[in-house]
Amino acid sequence: PYDSLFVKRILGWKDERYMTLSGEVAFPGRYRLQKGETLSMVIERAGGFTDKAYLKGSVFTRPSVMRLQQKRLDESIEKFEREMLSKSIVRIEGAINPEEARQYDAGAEQGKSLIEKMRSARATGRIAINIESLDRLKGSQNDIEIEDGDVLHVPNRPAQVQVMGSVYNQAAFIYNDSFPIGRYIELAGGMDVRRRIEELAAQQDRIIEKVLMLGIAIETAPTSNLMIAGIEYERATAVRLLKKAERIRRERGIAKPLLVTINTDDRVTFGGRLLQEFLRVGYEAGLTIAEIDEIRENSAKARLDKMWRHGKTLIIEEGRREENRSVGRRERGRR
Repeated sequence: PYDSLFVKRILGWKDERYMTLSGEVAFPGRYRLQKGETLSMVIERAGGFTDKAYLKGSVFTRPSVMRLQQKRLDESIEKFEREMLSKSIVRIEGAINPEEARQYDAGAEQGKSLIEKMRSARATGRIAINIESLDRLKGSQNDIEIEDGDVLHVPNRPAQVQVMGSVYNQAAFIYNDSFPIGRYIELAGGMDVRRRIEELAAQQDRIIEKVLMLGIAIETAPTSNLMIAGIEYERATAVRLLKKAERIRRERGIAKPLLVTINTDDRVTFGGRLLQEFLRVGYEAGLTIAEIDEIRENSAKARLDKMWRHGKTLIIEEGRREENRSVGRRERGRR
């Protein structure tokens, strides 16, 4: 009655492990793995690739990598959420008036919506593997040892090339090995420059709207822009945006105007004076005296607002640090 039987585990014994091959292999399916087996060995057991295999489009995924990617993705989202929340609180508390606070609050809601979309994204566990042929894969750096649950999908060679976007004729064309990319663009009628300009203009309108809503001041130093980047006075972006921003402001019902400030850079290096900057920009851009005076007022207001916000942010942060120190002293007192 006191007998006992102890069965030891075989050294190196593991539960059965499998890999899945799908697509353009001779015998797709689920393959049981042997110890130390590599990717090329499993593919060879499956009969190799078919003639229709498009090896450049192969997708290799691994469950362990997927779990690690998802963990890193979740951590990044949480870090972004904490930073966004912290910045939103500081901005709302540092708002000059209720309207500005509401605009910051609306921006925070958009940020929350973005975070929700980011949380819905799932990691794939994909590992980039370069497969040119079975012979070249053998013994190469891409011939990795297989793990349980690995999947390799090899698609068939596409017979057509889709040309989409800013072209005159969006269509699919029969694939030809001898055709470079430019040939397919020619078959589609060439680049539609006008449509691309319209797309960029629409994108610029969205950016201007966001800048208006947040009350961001756009700073420009024309003389240094000209000397360093070669940006001409009459093409100074911040100045040219004024009229477009005014149109967007009326269409969208935004109360605040676009804040454009004109400043001087290092006078020793660039030799510019503030009055000269205003006069030359006004002349080259065709601005009226009233528009130049508005820029001058915005420049002064933006500078004062920046100083005020910075000071208030320092006060808020110092208050929080003092509160944390008080909590720490109370905790030590209880001990």
